[in-house]
Amino acid sequence: MRIRPAACAALLVASLAPVLTAPPASAAAARYADDFNGDGYRDYAGYTYEQYSKGGGVRITFGTASGPGTQTQLITQDSPGVPGADETEDQFGDVRVPADFNADGYGDLAVSVSREDVDGRTDEGGVVILWGSATGLSGGTAIPNAGAKVSNARFGRDLAAGDFNGDGKKDLAAISGSKVYVYRSITRTGVAG
Repeated sequence: MRIRPAACAALLVASLAPVLTAPPASAAAARYADDFNGDGYRDYAGYTYEQYSKGGGVRITFGTASGPGTQTQLITQDSPGVPGADETEDQFGDVRVPADFNADGYGDLAVSVSREDVDGRTDEGGVVILWGSATGLSGGTAIPNAGAKVSNARFGRDLAAGDFNGDGKKDLAAISGSKVYVYRSITRTGVAG
């Protein structure tokens, strides 16, 4: 039997198309760390400075089969379920790192709030995990500052995600002051290690 070139091309395209099913509740980690809505396409997270809120924010542009789409999402500290308050010059989201921290099949986003004032300490900083879901990023969990609680520590001024201890789970590294702290077993309820 001979297959015509047009039929071969159609088979090739069909075999390369991503499957658009929502992951089950017990899903494996997301295929792409930055697929925040679990549709199989990578999404883009960019910092918005203070043009849309006093303390900055993160603008998500959702990906499509043909590249960046037109659907967007803006997240600030005034968004539902996000810890903190939208205060002037907090720089919420100026540093971002994606990873599926809770291995639910949706990419999550760790964001810094490096100019956050805490208990009267100027620019102590902070880090928040924004959680992926079928509708995009939703709610957040504050990561405790394991470093010194001092002014100008700028906790979260740099972030990195990876499996740093080889246990198969995503960890988060965050700078506070002059030291790096690694956070393990990150879930919506907090950090276990």
